[in-house]
Amino acid sequence: MKAFIIRLQNDKDTDTAWLESVAAFLGKAPPDKWKPNNTTEAAYRLIELSGRLKELAIVHAEQQKAEAGSEATLIRIVSENGEYKQVAYLTEELKEQADAKIAELKLDQGSQALKQAILARLIKEWSS
Repeated sequence: MKAFIIRLQNDKDTDTAWLESVAAFLGKAPPDKWKPNNTTEAAYRLIELSGRLKELAIVHAEQQKAEAGSEATLIRIVSENGEYKQVAYLTEELKEQADAKIAELKLDQGSQALKQAILARLIKEWSS
């Protein structure tokens, strides 16, 4: 196992050192030691990271307009049928109601696959 420590540069005279640090972070190696797979990995990680940042921006914007006491939560489902995104606004009252319904199901600790199936079916029904 190799450890790779990245220290982001903050050179006030040039952006080169900072950009090289970002490239090292994305490619998991210093740019001067990159191999073709580092370029591919850096591109993939940049796309993934930018997508995550967009999702955080959505949640932040939704939280700004949410009612006091509610929590904006982005639900994202990706399946062979495509992608589905929906913002849910969770209040303490809704969380308690959800917890009560979950308790009624009496799911034991070993039913992870069943919990996932229930969640997937609920999301599918919700998105229809």
